Amino acid sequence: MELKTTWFGVFLIHEGKIVDKILFPPEVDEIARRLKKIAAGGVLDEEQKLVKGKHVYVHEERLRKLGTLGEDRSPPILPADFGYTNELLQQATIRMGMEDMQKMSEDFDLIQEVRAADDLLQMCNLVSERVREWFALRYPGLDAHMEIEDLYELITTMDNCPHSLRTLAHLALDLHAQRENMEKSITGRMKSIAPNLALLIGPIIGARLIASAGGIKRLSRLPASTIQVLGAEKSLFKHIKDGTPPPKHGILFQHPYVHSAPPWQRGKIARCFAGKVSIAARVDATSKRLIHNELKEDLERRIKEIRRTHTKKKRRTKR
Repeated sequence: MELKTTWFGVFLIHEGKIVDKILFPPEVDEIARRLKKIAAGGVLDEEQKLVKGKHVYVHEERLRKLGTLGEDRSPPILPADFGYTNELLQQATIRMGMEDMQKMSEDFDLIQEVRAADDLLQMCNLVSERVREWFALRYPGLDAHMEIEDLYELITTMDNCPHSLRTLAHLALDLHAQRENMEKSITGRMKSIAPNLALLIGPIIGARLIASAGGIKRLSRLPASTIQVLGAEKSLFKHIKDGTPPPKHGILFQHPYVHSAPPWQRGKIARCFAGKVSIAARVDATSKRLIHNELKEDLERRIKEIRRTHTKKKRRTKR
């Protein structure tokens, strides 16, 4: 006998004929639940019940423990013959997709917030530079390089300041405030999605790593060597294509421990960071048990060792 599972039921087939069957309840949630378990490689209760005490041939790797794996030679079983419609299957697959989207919604929203914060930063810098240039040309005796908040207050107090310049300065100030609000939202979201990562390297840098990887689960599966150069894809492709020196760091360069270090120490420090980030991401993707203190202690100890043993840049010997 052969065991055959369809989206609407489980069947036992002998010499091309159905000898026993268990049909699934014709409800969207019930169909979706069973399809999801099959997709995950699980064995359905109906399959175990139908096979109990019998020797059967199976056609799927996930069912190997229920019988002998062999080629499927059974005739097609049509859902319409048992009162099931393709519309029910369509609704069940849509339900599965919606559930998957709900599970990834936290990652999805975080990634969008990171990209929105980057867009706001770019716009803020662009508008601020325009305000400073306009202000410096109109009032050459005054300092245009002050903080945008102070510059805006100065502009608003000047009677002969053009209305358009005031409007632009207000826009720059508003963009700056919106970016800060977005970063506060990212910080709050990181506490629930990746607490260890946020406490180890900071919520903003951690969020950028998650966004670059495509989610906390994807980040947790990346090797430390890949995490080290996340964000430096252009340099990496150039290295592969043109043979330029490979990048030593990507997003991790934004951390003070890396960008404040001498150039000849940055690669080693970034490598240490990447190793600890990999561990933190794996824990955050599963148990979310707080281990950031141990990781930070090991990281700081290793950085001190790098600073002590690599005080000078090694000179390349000429051949």
